[in-house]
Amino acid sequence: MTAVFLVLLLGQDAAARGDLQKLAPYARRMEVVVRLGDANWLSEPALRELRRWPVTPTLELRPPISSREAKQLRKLKRFRARLAYGSAKDRSLRRLAPALASVRVEPRTPLPVKESPCPGTALMGRPGASEVLSAPDGVDRCVLGWFSDRFGSR
Repeated sequence: MTAVFLVLLLGQDAAARGDLQKLAPYARRMEVVVRLGDANWLSEPALRELRRWPVTPTLELRPPISSREAKQLRKLKRFRARLAYGSAKDRSLRRLAPALASVRVEPRTPLPVKESPCPGTALMGRPGASEVLSAPDGVDRCVLGWFSDRFGSR
């Protein structure tokens, strides 16, 4: 497996709109993290789109996970979790088995912003580490153009 050089943070609404399918040609070159918001709940359209994503998706979760949330999240069959806070050893994460592939806790220290390649986005990162592109409003032509320039044409 190759190292991830780009992480794309995307909101659940953008995933539900089908923005992920626009990025499918670049799926193996990046990790997509879908932010679920305050509740650990996926809308049905977002769930459908994440099932179609060609690689294992990553969801940003906030423990504790209720049994109702776990039942709904297990509909994905397989996903990775990125914890916004808390411990990777949180007992409520057991409710996500067997769908949960891995758990990772991200540092709470915000990354410095390098640039803003498109309106409403921010490219963050430190030298020698993976970069993070935050696109909370979704993927538009500008973001697709940036990906094309970055990774080459599809």
